[in-house]
Amino acid sequence: MKRYKQSKEITERIHRAVSQVKAEDMVRHYANELFGKEFILAPAGNKGFDVISKDGTIKIEVKSTSALQAPKTLRIGRLNIKRDKCTHIAVVDFYKRYENPRISIIPHDEFFASNITPGNENKGLWNWDCEYGSKNTARGPRQEQNTKLFLKHEVKL
Repeated sequence: MKRYKQSKEITERIHRAVSQVKAEDMVRHYANELFGKEFILAPAGNKGFDVISKDGTIKIEVKSTSALQAPKTLRIGRLNIKRDKCTHIAVVDFYKRYENPRISIIPHDEFFASNITPGNENKGLWNWDCEYGSKNTARGPRQEQNTKLFLKHEVKL
């Protein structure tokens, strides 16, 4: 019998399946340093945030992506249900960088004042440039503004 060899497609599917858990734990780790407080993962099934400071003052919703949604565009979604339930939105970009993602932790009010488009069923979508404006690839002023916001709050590793 032939030995099993995992295909690239299966490897990518596994990465996508575990990426949210990895994103939450990475944000917890960096939040400890960024805010000078201890953070823990919120209980499974919690609605509104994924990471919380032990003193309960900072609540971070973690959103991640690993695939392009349109040419040069990354996207996170289901944002409107998070409004007023957290203090920050963490955006984790796994696209082409699963082992070393880019992470931005954006204050709630700044994030929700940015360019969130309705999306289907008005759930809220947030798009940004996958090349972070390095080649002037942003697809319009909305995406350019979101990219700049990501970069402003990017965790410097």
